[in-house]
Amino acid sequence: MWIVGYATHAMVTRLTAELKGRGHHVDVIDPAMLGTELDDGVESAVGLPGGRPDLVVLAVSTDQISATLAVRTLMDDGIPVLNPPRAVLLAADKFATARVLAAAGLPVPRTVNVCTAQAVVHHGERLGWPVVLKSADGSEGTQVTMLRGEHDVVPALTEIRATLGLAADVRNSLVLQEVVEALVPGDRRIFVAGGQVMATMDRLPRPGEWRSNLSLLARPVAARATPAEERLARRAMSAVGLDFGTVDIMRTSRGPVVIELNAFGDVLDVAVVSGIDLVGSLADVVEQRAGLCPDEPVSPRELTDEEAARLRRFCWDRLDAKREQLGLADFRTWAFA
Repeated sequence: MWIVGYATHAMVTRLTAELKGRGHHVDVIDPAMLGTELDDGVESAVGLPGGRPDLVVLAVSTDQISATLAVRTLMDDGIPVLNPPRAVLLAADKFATARVLAAAGLPVPRTVNVCTAQAVVHHGERLGWPVVLKSADGSEGTQVTMLRGEHDVVPALTEIRATLGLAADVRNSLVLQEVVEALVPGDRRIFVAGGQVMATMDRLPRPGEWRSNLSLLARPVAARATPAEERLARRAMSAVGLDFGTVDIMRTSRGPVVIELNAFGDVLDVAVVSGIDLVGSLADVVEQRAGLCPDEPVSPRELTDEEAARLRRFCWDRLDAKREQLGLADFRTWAFA
């Protein structure tokens, strides 16, 4: 089996160990080394090891488009790929994701793609301030900000584009969304694999912060999705074409609303608070799609006490490092409380 992803990524490391522990040979391939070669009208992937794998796990999300396109040639050659390249590219574009979900009849925030300050002002007034402005492919709460009025637009554009290494006047595509009025603070993250909901986690923003990303020290809390939320998560994954990933929803007076999908989001914190072996669930789906076990629904199973303790320590240390970066001395009374 091949895993196309960064060897230092926590999820890649654990999935590799899980599959090797089950007796499989696994090659981890650096996505930065992959590309697609055109030779006399024929497309082929370059930068891959020799041989033909039983299956490829595409373990990237918002970057490495060249690697994703290279993996597409493997899928065209009949090799099973999780997640499919088209679905990964779709999930990496927040506007494209919202467009597909809306076309499938799923609830999403009112969303507009914009590229100029004038467009942001115009549509901000039309949607009604405040609005959320974000990069189309941002992650971990970066490149996203709340605009409370016209006076916030130019500084926000400048800041978001600076984090992307762009000048303020570069017209890259951005996403503008209405602010969804949630019944409770934060959002709900649902991990889906093989068409089954495996675990759910609520993310509560830390005091003074409206974003609910754990990288910004939101509080992870164990949760149980309602049947309606589970159906919505499964439908969202199916609409985009993902075999596994996370669906972020907000609970509103009009029901659950899909905020975002992640093709290879880190679910280790979800595993900690839920007590479910999510890496094991993903490995089950990998074996199933490779034809190595019966094609039947994957059932979630609990973490062992040893693995739960190891994951808790890892997640704690990772978030504690974020606390130091953000200078939050009171973090220990908040996360994993």
